Amino acid sequence: MQRTAAAMRTVAAVLLVLGFVCAPAFAPAASRQPARIVVRFAPSFGELHGRLLVFLTRKRVADELEPEFVKPHDVEILGTEVDGAPAGSAIEMPLDADAYPSPATSIAPGTYTVRAELDVRHRYTYDGGQPGDPDSGNARVTLAPGRVVTIAVHGVRRAGERHGPRAPIPPGARMERFVSPSLSRFFGRPIAMRAYVVPPRGYAGSSRRYATVYVVGGFGTAAENIPAAAARRARVLAKHGGTQLFYVYLDPHVPLGHSVFADSVNNGPWGHALTTELIPWLESRWRMTGTEGTRFLTGHSSGGWTTMWLQTTYPRVFGGTWSTSPDPLDFHDFTGPDLVDRPSGNMYVAPNGKPYMLVRIAGKDVIPLRDFVLQERALGPYGGQFGSFDAVFGPRGADGRPQPLFDRTSGKIDPAVAREWEARYDIVRNLRTRWPEIGPELRGKLHVVVGSWDTFQLERGVMRLRDALATLPGSDAHVEIVPKRTHFDLYGKHGELMVRFDREMTAAAGRAAGKT
Repeated sequence: MQRTAAAMRTVAAVLLVLGFVCAPAFAPAASRQPARIVVRFAPSFGELHGRLLVFLTRKRVADELEPEFVKPHDVEILGTEVDGAPAGSAIEMPLDADAYPSPATSIAPGTYTVRAELDVRHRYTYDGGQPGDPDSGNARVTLAPGRVVTIAVHGVRRAGERHGPRAPIPPGARMERFVSPSLSRFFGRPIAMRAYVVPPRGYAGSSRRYATVYVVGGFGTAAENIPAAAARRARVLAKHGGTQLFYVYLDPHVPLGHSVFADSVNNGPWGHALTTELIPWLESRWRMTGTEGTRFLTGHSSGGWTTMWLQTTYPRVFGGTWSTSPDPLDFHDFTGPDLVDRPSGNMYVAPNGKPYMLVRIAGKDVIPLRDFVLQERALGPYGGQFGSFDAVFGPRGADGRPQPLFDRTSGKIDPAVAREWEARYDIVRNLRTRWPEIGPELRGKLHVVVGSWDTFQLERGVMRLRDALATLPGSDAHVEIVPKRTHFDLYGKHGELMVRFDREMTAAAGRAAGKT
């Protein structure tokens, strides 16, 4: 059905552009019809598959036109799936395409900067697309009632800043690739895990073994941008004498978003694969000490949630986590909505009738949660932040895809899905219920830092963690809320928090070595 529909749309668009389709006598006047947008691809791209995206803005844009984050209404987004359109196709954007903030039929006439891209790998909602995707570049067009506007695509997206600036590779660093037996069994085909290993200062001239830090980046982290992040950390630490720790940057990207290295019915057993397969394999290839007390974790945002999850789920594997700005740790406040006490509620509107706000700038709410989600929906159903949550936390639907927590149009929460989320993945709940078992194993191991002005309101979940730990006997967790710091400046202008964490983990490794 989908392939047939796509082919029919392509044929219709080609005929329309060539002028072979005449309007029937009963059609409404052209002045009543919306403008039509057609994207024509060069034949060199071959058969076309992926997510076709068109961006429009009234502004003149010198750089590559992208969706706005702080002012999301400034850029119109239209998106539709393309499945098997012939080479050289001219594809019309359907009038009922996924759209944000306006339906295709409601975009006002006028002159716009436009750009079209075919998201071949369905990566745009995760990391903004990939180099090599067919891309029109920016153009100026005029939309008028009944007018057909054609956007020509001859070029491809180039590697840009989203994959990190070019930076010197830290000495001895390399990307490791490991085919996981458990993930391969789950999917019925070879599945590789990737890790970028940066050895400590002086490693090449030494025979000693070193403690290891496993780093998990936030949403949007993938193998392509990890080396740049590693180079930035290496530069910061080098200014303070370097480090005596391995840094291993884990690739968390999966087709449905960020794996958070949690076992999932949709993504597969990523936590199991990491702890029982990848880590032992890395320790067999590098001179890592490979003991509980000398394996550490650190990560930011979705990586902050990941590292808290790994430390509390596998307390005897890791010797401590230094987690920053983690995704919601307590599902009583999932960036606003309460999934525990109000599992039949609404994701967009609070019980008092006010919208839940998600994005905050300098302490002021600026973007509702609803807008954030609908922008993701227009960009594509694969791998967005809230789609990623569905894939990790939720059950598998009858169609084989993750069952969504809430209806994207109305915001209504599915209470059965909410209960499954909370029962398995609510970290604060798990700490409370498992504390007699894991509490003693977590002594000295939990360190969480967040800004009081976190851009995505994530300090509230950290506060709930802090309050819960205060009631658990023997907890010595360090929970820190830094005044007026946001999601993006928490580490300090010169990476001061990185340096502090490195020193704290080095000291912890020394204490662990002294016990053996």
